[in-house]
Amino acid sequence: MEDPSNVKHLHIYIFHAPLPDGEDASEAYALRASKLITENAATTVAFVGSLTPEGGPLWDDAATKIVNDEQAINVYLFLISCSADGSVDRSVRKVMRNLKDKSAQLPKDGNQKAPLRNEYSVVLLGHARCENSANQMKDTIFGTGRRFGKAMAVSSHFMLRPYVSNLEIQVELTAPEDEFDPW
Repeated sequence: MEDPSNVKHLHIYIFHAPLPDGEDASEAYALRASKLITENAATTVAFVGSLTPEGGPLWDDAATKIVNDEQAINVYLFLISCSADGSVDRSVRKVMRNLKDKSAQLPKDGNQKAPLRNEYSVVLLGHARCENSANQMKDTIFGTGRRFGKAMAVSSHFMLRPYVSNLEIQVELTAPEDEFDPW
């Protein structure tokens, strides 16, 4: 991660992915994040929308270029809803596959990582409805979401580590102001 004291401006791209059945907290959390982020004068929310396997600012290099700003970075924030059985929206699985395919197409010259200006963070939103289930099934609930985070790390599109540590939160059990807002 780049030294925050050298960064003058952050361009934030917020992507959300609902549960497979469509019931969702990710969009509400994306809007909440956007509101919290815009309170910082050195931050611009460039995009808030659904995660799509093709098209949009994640895939359009021209849309995410930083124009003549050496001291700014792009931060991609992914809010992924994970059901109690660990399933996620199909767009999440397709994005993982597309990133892997895109990385495989790059030349093998050793310079396959993204410029220092593309960073990411992943927030996994679990939907367990009881504390005991949330604790016992944590690995199952967040398993696919964790693989999504690993796909970001090995992708040629992003840095190796998240911009800030990834967050796993049970949205049915924890109020956003308790864990999400301080993060």
